[in-house]
Amino acid sequence: MNPGASFFTIFSYLEIEKREKNLTEQRHKGEIELKVYLQQKKEISSEKERFTSEYGLKLPETKSV
Repeated sequence: MNPGASFFTIFSYLEIEKREKNLTEQRHKGEIELKVYLQQKKEISSEKERFTSEYGLKLPETKSV
């Protein structure tokens, strides 16, 4: 899907994804408040948008449940 992307670029994006997943897990376990979760989720989403735009990554579409 991104044949020209370097390993570092893909790895860096996966690190952002991992932070997002950990944040969601913390929220489900009740370790962080909803307000904090939503704020950090918004920041991570913005970071993902900037990253994909800057590096021209094409990501598979995901469907919301």
